Amino acid sequence: MEESSLSYKTLRNSVFLFANFLLPMVFTILLTRMMVIKLGASEYGILILINAISSFINYVDLGLSTAVTKFASEYKGSGNIEGLKDLLSSARLLFLITGLLGLMIFFVLGKWFLPLFNIGFTSVNHIFIVFLFAGITFLFTSLSTVYGAVLTALQRFDLLTKLNLASLAVSSIGRIVLLEMHYRLKALMVLNALLALVTLIFFHYFVRKIMPELKLNFTFVKSELVKAYKFGFLAFAANLAS
Repeated sequence: MEESSLSYKTLRNSVFLFANFLLPMVFTILLTRMMVIKLGASEYGILILINAISSFINYVDLGLSTAVTKFASEYKGSGNIEGLKDLLSSARLLFLITGLLGLMIFFVLGKWFLPLFNIGFTSVNHIFIVFLFAGITFLFTSLSTVYGAVLTALQRFDLLTKLNLASLAVSSIGRIVLLEMHYRLKALMVLNALLALVTLIFFHYFVRKIMPELKLNFTFVKSELVKAYKFGFLAFAANLAS
């Protein structure tokens, strides 16, 4: 089977997509027991709370990432580079706003609303720093969404999976080392923020390497966002209903 053939590319993408689905689940299962034991019920509960808050904030996306993947693929296929730039630059601005919104929510919750969660912990300042770094991680991850959509649109699942799995491996090893050295949740959140930043930098580098003509800014192009949200909201509603 030739590497340039459609069959080979389909098989390769299928393998990488399956690996991207399976391996994170395996890592999570293997690490969960250790994290519960090392962190204790209180800190592990805070980690679960942070993950839940991040998931809820992600709903602000309203299917934009799905729409970006669809229209980016269409623009690239038709050679409409200007349209692709307008779409991705506008989406980049929206994901920056989403990331800053997430950072603000984590800051406000960590600063003034911790008693609502009945967190029994001795150091409020410790928890606030945990929430703050969770917000910073959310910001970097949100900005990476555009680059992930570009790689998906270009069917570079091999590169996307390698980057995600490399980040997962470093994160998992880092967590094990920190926990074995008796560091707590705050150190883990700092690690998450640093890895999110490094991942963002690598995403940006590889997208620029693949498409050097694609120079993105933070701009607002109303027509592109309206079109993206018309499709994205329908996809979001369908996923929500299912």
